[in-house]
Amino acid sequence: MTTKKIFTAAVVLVLATVLFSSVGFAACDTACNSGSQYSCSLTTTTMAKSTSGTLTVAITNQQAQSASNLATTLQDLGWFTGTTTTSTISSLQASASTSIDYTITPTSDGAQSVCVRMGSTCTADCGSITITSPASLSITSLTTSASSVSTSGSFTASATIYNSGTETAGSTTAITATLSSSSGCTVSGATKTVGTLVGKESNSQSWTLTAGSSAATCTLTLSASGSAGGSDSETATVTVTAASSSNASSSSSSSGSSASSNATTSKETKAFSTSAGVSKLVTFTQQSATGLTDIELKTAAAKTGVQISASSGSKPSGAPDPAAGGTVYSYIELTKTNVTDADLSLVKIKFRVPKSWAASNNIDPLKVSLYRYTSSWDKLLTTQTSADATYYYYEAVSPGLSTFAVAGEKIVAATPAAPVLTIVSPAAGASVVGTTVDVVLSASGVRLAAPNGSAVEGEGHFHVWIDDGNEQRGAKTTFTFENVAPGQHTVRAELHKGDHSLYLDTTKTVTFTLTVPAEETAEETTAETTEQPAPLDATTLIGIVVLILAVGFGVVHHYMIKGKKKYDYRPVRQVYEYKHNKK
Repeated sequence: MTTKKIFTAAVVLVLATVLFSSVGFAACDTACNSGSQYSCSLTTTTMAKSTSGTLTVAITNQQAQSASNLATTLQDLGWFTGTTTTSTISSLQASASTSIDYTITPTSDGAQSVCVRMGSTCTADCGSITITSPASLSITSLTTSASSVSTSGSFTASATIYNSGTETAGSTTAITATLSSSSGCTVSGATKTVGTLVGKESNSQSWTLTAGSSAATCTLTLSASGSAGGSDSETATVTVTAASSSNASSSSSSSGSSASSNATTSKETKAFSTSAGVSKLVTFTQQSATGLTDIELKTAAAKTGVQISASSGSKPSGAPDPAAGGTVYSYIELTKTNVTDADLSLVKIKFRVPKSWAASNNIDPLKVSLYRYTSSWDKLLTTQTSADATYYYYEAVSPGLSTFAVAGEKIVAATPAAPVLTIVSPAAGASVVGTTVDVVLSASGVRLAAPNGSAVEGEGHFHVWIDDGNEQRGAKTTFTFENVAPGQHTVRAELHKGDHSLYLDTTKTVTFTLTVPAEETAEETTAETTEQPAPLDATTLIGIVVLILAVGFGVVHHYMIKGKKKYDYRPVRQVYEYKHNKK
């Protein structure tokens, strides 16, 4: 091979190496192919609910080429809030691994999935992490076999005790349940030993009581306690009526069947603390009485000793029906302690209704709403989030806690209403403080469902942008954008079908202003900022490589081919002899 050919081949090889080493990683639509893209594993295997901590994952580059400046994002799957959910890998060689730390606060316990988005390439499946929560005892029901009994009659009281945590209650000091009564009734075997309750387990107990010999009101008080687990108490009442003279002799034997109705206490109280701006998910277990499943809330400032109580309510005196022409499924009474409505920056109430109830009452599942009563009924923006074989599930954002009603509208044989998207937060023209923006959406006329590639009418999910960038998608109603720069921004939200096609006329935009606290602004004005050059995109890079290639071939052609006649390539000795003889 001649010197010219060797040189030319070398130039081509160098340029090809530059070109092909700069090509981006193979794209994938959803999950990463762990054999040829990225794999992810969990270094952290457990975390504690409602406690900020570090979630560490290990990322391995399975590709044949290295990666640089690779942005990673911990995907929001609804079970945590985060202060640090993004990280950039500066360099990751082929087949090499690196660890990434994310700072998050779990809001749900149990096994939770972890996914990490690798730039714009794919999403790596890291497996699942176990979220633990401390044992917490609550009395979910206290019922009596009769609300009214005759003197000297007997009746029973039954209760259910529940451990809402994942850790075992009563592991140090066994759980006990003690039933006491005011004057008028006596309890047989007042104290029951429950022992221990593993996470999410219930235990039922019953007591036999005997009414006194005179008319009275028996107030029953049940106390349950254990370590770990804390304590809870609940009350119920039974009326003791005096037997008439005509049947006094038989009152004792007949008292067991004299109940007019069951007296059931359905009040459920949850005690907790909050951190400023961090979501707190409060789960309720007495779903059959009210349909209430969870309340998600945020407080503007940290609060301790907060209590939220939920119980079956009733229509306020003198109030009209919440839904004219509709049917009420339940009334819910929500009360609060050590917190006010003004303290709450977010109240999202989640509930369910049986499919059998909707069918028997001819209720349109897409027209079930939550109504709040203050001085009148207010219909809240309500979204159907999912459904299973037995229930429809919903959620609604409320400005506070008070009396609520779950009601549905009848099915009307008419053209289905077009889907409507509403940006609940931020409001138009609002001023948001900080660098994190929670975009809260609501949709009517559709059921939220994860995209599956099929366009099903009546099902959809959201696409959300801030300033036409940082797109997020999903069948949820809250999208969190972090590290948003101060200034004016625009939120754009759309409703899409399962194949990502747009529901017409559902695009909504809201403009807001993001500000930072004064002290942070002062620090930023004195700090030096270094603007990093934007990375070259693929088109620009290919253009540069082609230009270099063209210049290289031009040089080869000019100096080694075309210039052959111009330049004398004879050995130096011949040139010297030629010039000497010429003289």
